[in-house]
Amino acid sequence: MPEQSGKPDHYSLCFQCHRKKAADESPFRCCSACKRACYCSKECQKKHWGIHKPLCMSKGSRSVARDDPLASVRALPKKKLPWTLMEGDPDALEWTFMEGDPDQPDDDPIDVKCTSMPPVALDGSTADPDGVTECILYAGMKEVLLAQPGFPRRVPRPRRQAYRLREIGGAGLGLVATRQIKPGEMIFAERPLVITKTAWMHGCKVDKPADKEKAAWTDSNDLLKFVVHRMDPKRRKAFKALPNCHREEGCPPFLGIVRTNGTSITQWLRRIFPSIPRNIWSQFTAIGELTSRINHSCCANTDNIFDPVSFALIVTATRTIEAGEAITRSLCDALAPQAVRQASLKSWAIVCSCRVCRDPDSDIRRGEIRAVRAMMGKMENREQIVNLWISDDTLPDDYLEEKALKALALMEKEGLESVLEYVFCKEILGYVYAALGVHDKAMKYLKEFIAELDMPPEMRCTLSPVAFHMVIEESARNAMRTYWRKRRLTGSGRREI
Repeated sequence: MPEQSGKPDHYSLCFQCHRKKAADESPFRCCSACKRACYCSKECQKKHWGIHKPLCMSKGSRSVARDDPLASVRALPKKKLPWTLMEGDPDALEWTFMEGDPDQPDDDPIDVKCTSMPPVALDGSTADPDGVTECILYAGMKEVLLAQPGFPRRVPRPRRQAYRLREIGGAGLGLVATRQIKPGEMIFAERPLVITKTAWMHGCKVDKPADKEKAAWTDSNDLLKFVVHRMDPKRRKAFKALPNCHREEGCPPFLGIVRTNGTSITQWLRRIFPSIPRNIWSQFTAIGELTSRINHSCCANTDNIFDPVSFALIVTATRTIEAGEAITRSLCDALAPQAVRQASLKSWAIVCSCRVCRDPDSDIRRGEIRAVRAMMGKMENREQIVNLWISDDTLPDDYLEEKALKALALMEKEGLESVLEYVFCKEILGYVYAALGVHDKAMKYLKEFIAELDMPPEMRCTLSPVAFHMVIEESARNAMRTYWRKRRLTGSGRREI
């Protein structure tokens, strides 16, 4: 076993116990042969040698150990790579690549890291009990995630399991409710198997535009091979068992699984890492073992979020789901016309036959709901909509009330409780009734809004039912006080409410 040699500027993370160097502690020493692995003590180095030995090679060496997890990546022709392996990266727990666009050689390449979240030692001795996600992230994102207070928080769990996995006629494996699930109730949460970008640049200059997509597919699949290799056997088996509906397109297998089962999480990552570029190359997707089994419906009964602190996908009910009912999500723009939805679902080889796809009048109702979305999109927030109504004496007192109630009724008829506009209408109604001085209705809609959208995921699981309702009650009262009797009644359009 090579002896250690000290370097004052070397990394300060022990590869065995995963301990970080204290500020007043001497720098950790690294393996004298490869200069990659660092240890806080000789004892840790000895314990880790069985793991490190097959990966240990002299710094700068191009030789590849038989069990090197990067063997398949290193063996690829260098001219094909959309990313270059940074040989000098000494952290064996993650690997850094440079992604560049061959069609834009003057652009600066971007650092991309393959890493595990939450971090673990190579022997798995510090593995998180909730599971570990293999990630492809931009450089700097890992540090931001680790800096979150409380990271990694335990993945929230429902008090009672409410689903089972079984065959669903014509749809393969799917989730079915085993008991009644209430609106806003968490059905399950899981740490994803993989988080990766959704699109990659092709690695070499391609003259024919038609060949660019396939070149990018091949390159990204090669990188995903490495990511899948890093998984523990159980999670790797679960990933490989997921459906792939892109085989006939010639899409490589691992990329096909990602394209079939991915759930967009870009908006959640951007909240803590706002510098993520806003282009097609910078969208992130998560592949969850259970989330991937939720089948599609244009009138879905669930919604999901990604919680960066617990690093988990969280699926909640958007309306009452009865025992025996399929648990569904929407894979397309739910408000789009039926023909547009069916066209977009071809990517998943889906021909949707849900109740709204069979209803010829559905497009008319969804068109009216799109008008509500357009109106909300012109405002910075819902408070601005309410404040404009409060200050405009020319508008009738029931102006917003009538529009919001009509929109709610349309969305409930269409089974669109999972779209944001549904809960936003409840928020508006809560503020409107508060401004009109109608206490009970203001509290009703504000409590529903807070319970369905504004309640942090961890509170849904850690609080007792009594405490949970007390928090919602107090939050609704505080929101109501902000608008209480702010509208000077004009009498125009006023009716008893």
